[in-house]
Amino acid sequence: MDSEQQFLRFFIHEDIYCLAKEVIDFQDDTPKSQHTDTTDETAVTKPSAPVPAPTPKQLPPPVLVHKGSNHKKVAVLFHTQEQTDIDTTLENFLMKILAAVKLDIEDIALIHTKDFDTEQAEAQLDLLRPTVVIAFNCTPPMKTPSKDLYSIYKSGNTSVLLADDLALLHTDKMKKKQLWEALQLLFL
Repeated sequence: MDSEQQFLRFFIHEDIYCLAKEVIDFQDDTPKSQHTDTTDETAVTKPSAPVPAPTPKQLPPPVLVHKGSNHKKVAVLFHTQEQTDIDTTLENFLMKILAAVKLDIEDIALIHTKDFDTEQAEAQLDLLRPTVVIAFNCTPPMKTPSKDLYSIYKSGNTSVLLADDLALLHTDKMKKKQLWEALQLLFL
């Protein structure tokens, strides 16, 4: 019973008091019918030690803000210097890239790096359970053996692809070709 109630400390931070309704002395040989209720309905039993509030490490990471429904468990990370959402032109460009490998906004989670909690970024990303992470102009919050662009790495069960900034890809044919080759290895 004690272990079943341990989870309550994560939800209830106030002291809990139990009201005693009946006290039965099991060593008493008096028949039940002769017992009188000697407890006061207002009697309060205070716990011997207060249950400590959860520490920040025990709290789950905050939910990560993203566009898309993440049906195919593909996390697409991007970074902009202005700390703003993705430009409409670049988002359309990205959607064309993803369409070429049979993905759309419903299949992915499009995440701006500014939305990560710096201390819990890896845990936040883990909540999405990505099988693929594509990072444009940023380093994903997971261990990657190298920072080489357009190479596919494994981090646990997740494939990771690092790529240049979307604005640079939009204008550079050679970099588009490198991205296309890497995406084909991942998805086709």
